[in-house]
Parts: sequence; C-alpha cells; structure tokens
Amino acid sequence: MDKSISNMEKYLIVHKKTDLFFNGFSDPQYQQGKNTLSKTNFVSIREGNRSDQEILNTTFNGHIIVRNEVHLMHNNIVYAGSEIAKTLSEFYDDLSYLPINDFAVERNFKRH
Repeated sequence: MDKSISNMEKYLIVHKKTDLFFNGFSDPQYQQGKNTLSKTNFVSIREGNRSDQEILNTTFNGHIIVRNEVHLMHNNIVYAGSEIAKTLSEFYDDLSYLPINDFAVERNFKRH
C-alpha cells in the first residue's frame, strides 16, 4: 500500500443537528437507492490534509445545488415515513436538500 494513502486520516461526516451519519450516495443502478443519512451506517472517507469545507465539497461533489445562495446537498430518503425522515422533518420542510453547513467532519473517529 502506498504510504501516502496509509497515513491519511479517516474522516466521518456527521449531520450536526441530528447526529446522523453520512452513508454515501445511492448507486443509480438501484431503483430505490439507499438513505444518504443513517443512524448506524456510515462511509469512512480518506482525504489528505484538507479543511473540513474542502472535505465536504469533495465528498458531496456532483450532489450539490445552490438555492438562494445556500449550498445544499442532495439527500435521498427511501421511505418517507422512516425515523430518519421524522428526525429531519423537525428541522427542515424540504428533506430532499440539506445545507452543507449543517454537516461536520469528525476526524480520527474510533468507530468500527
């Protein structure tokens, strides 16, 4: 393994208002896809020495829109009545797009 890759920190992206984990984006080959956020599942991200904002922009690249000068990340919810949807609806009217500023990068996490 390349040492530059093995020395990179592992990052976890967390939605700050709900503590839900970023679980990755749906693969377009699957009809329903998967939830973008999860209570238990997450993707670990390896990036070089970058700022939190750079990590979020890189991770969400291709899934970002700008509405009213706010950068939003596309959010997929498989079942509208799910606990994830209920949790997010406490903070948002539109669950399809969430502000990128509502996410944080957790560095050197110890989750397995």
